[in-house]
Amino acid sequence: LAEIFKFGYQESYKSTYYENGNFDNNRIGTGIAEMQWKLIDFLKEDNPRFNENKFIKAMDINLEELYNNSVKILTDLIGFRTISGEDNSALINYCEDYLHKLGATSFKTFDKEKKRINLFATLKSKNTNGIKPIILSGHTDTVPVSKSWSTDPFKATIKGDKLYGRGSCDMKGFIACTLAFAPIYAETNLNRDIHFSFTFDEETACL
Repeated sequence: LAEIFKFGYQESYKSTYYENGNFDNNRIGTGIAEMQWKLIDFLKEDNPRFNENKFIKAMDINLEELYNNSVKILTDLIGFRTISGEDNSALINYCEDYLHKLGATSFKTFDKEKKRINLFATLKSKNTNGIKPIILSGHTDTVPVSKSWSTDPFKATIKGDKLYGRGSCDMKGFIACTLAFAPIYAETNLNRDIHFSFTFDEETACL
């Protein structure tokens, strides 16, 4: 799974127009499908007896629904003004509430003013077997807004096959994908814990 998300993030990042931080809508859907096939290849290498057809049936993932949920969550995340050094509590509370509804446990750490927050949440494995967990980690802050924007940077705007908004790729797009996939983890008989680590001030201090 770590390989899948690493691959998916790289694929989405390739499509970025850096001056406006736009996220390529087409590549989200393509990336999700490619992520699934990447997982199949990965499992084949790990287990020669792996049955591809049984796996696809067992996954039973509606890619269109997953894509739409990713875009919906990304739209919500862009709406939170989380410029590096500023308050990110509303976005963190959104993510925590979302994960709590799926049964996740969590804790937070704070800056001195308790306005900037790190969130660490966990979907626990159904079977405790000592397998190392996976951490899906992303920063919630963005760089400041330049004067060259032609759309509201804190309102997701779709033009053609592009979605524009501050942080849409770096890196609220990744956080949106992890949250969209979280219900699938919650309903799966996991063999390891899945952690979500969402942080502040990566752009300025990497805290």
